[in-house]
Amino acid sequence: GLALTATFSIGHAYRSLSDPTIGLPERPAFIPVPDPMLRAEAGLEPNSTDQTPGPTSSNIRTIQVFPQVIYLTQGGKITRSIPLDQPLRTPDQIVQAINDEEWIGKSTADEVLVSAALLMEPGTELVAAAPLRRIVLETKPGVFLGASEATLTFDNIAVEASDRAVPKYGEVGPGTRPFVLAEGGRMDIRNSRFRFLGRDWSGSYGVSWTKGATGSATGSIFERSFMGVFTY
Repeated sequence: GLALTATFSIGHAYRSLSDPTIGLPERPAFIPVPDPMLRAEAGLEPNSTDQTPGPTSSNIRTIQVFPQVIYLTQGGKITRSIPLDQPLRTPDQIVQAINDEEWIGKSTADEVLVSAALLMEPGTELVAAAPLRRIVLETKPGVFLGASEATLTFDNIAVEASDRAVPKYGEVGPGTRPFVLAEGGRMDIRNSRFRFLGRDWSGSYGVSWTKGATGSATGSIFERSFMGVFTY
């Protein structure tokens, strides 16, 4: 036999969004802004725009991971270069190579604290998996995890901001919300949890696949962020 379940609602008159008596939801005006990774590499503040980029800031620091070298930058200038004998593939390996907790360090045996923008550059791969259990992105200007034509893999791991103050819709904030971004390349997420990330600013929404990035998300939770998952 055929089972049919029906739900009825009595006494409600539902209006369309075009109903002039309720108005339309307001969306903040679109503002052209620099690409998040290029902006960080140039040392620009997170709220800079194409029209008013503003000056570089020493508060904006990046860890740029290439296959053969790591560059640490501050305010758009290279402050340290670390030659590599072979490409690094894990957060632990990056921590060991830099050996400076002001940039990235182990807060516990299975947790990494990231205190600057961690940027995986073209041709690199980052695998975040056991024995690592958690990546914490410090809530400060310019901190996020980004990849440009690189490969990101998150397997049974938690990725979150160091606080829970996620801006609401339309609230830009001071630009201190971390996020995860794949520009091109591939990002795969398995059995992981992402939370307290993102804000209402281009490319900074939460966990994003952009510029033709491919990949997958299976068995994972995206919660308490400005947007859980975003693609374009």
